[in-house]
Amino acid sequence: MTNEELQRTMDFILAQQAQFAVNMQQLQEGQKELQAAQTRTGQLVTHLTNVLREVVDEQVRMSERHAAAQAHTEERLAASRAHADERFAELADSQAHTEQKLNALIDIVRAGRNGKA
Repeated sequence: MTNEELQRTMDFILAQQAQFAVNMQQLQEGQKELQAAQTRTGQLVTHLTNVLREVVDEQVRMSERHAAAQAHTEERLAASRAHADERFAELADSQAHTEQKLNALIDIVRAGRNGKA
C-alpha cells in the first residue's frame, strides 16, 4: 500500500468516524426527545387516571344519591298506598252503613203504606 492509498484509507476512516460521531449525536438528541415525550406521556396518563377516578367517584356518589332518593320515593308511595287503602276501606264501611240506613228507610216507608207500592 502506497502512502497515497494509506492517506485515502485514513481519510475515509476519519470521515466515517466523523459521520459516526454525528449519527451518535443525533441518536442521543432523539433519545432525549423520546425521554421527554415519555415523561409528558406519563404525566398525561397520571392526570387522566386521576380525572377518571374522580368521574367514577362522582358516578358512585350520584348512584348512591339516586338510590336513596328512589328508596325515599318508594317509602312515600307505599305510605300513600296504605293511606289510600285505609280511606277506601272507610268509604266501603260508610257506604255499607248508608245502604243499611237506606234499606231501613225504605222499610219504614213501605210499612207506612201497609206494604202498598
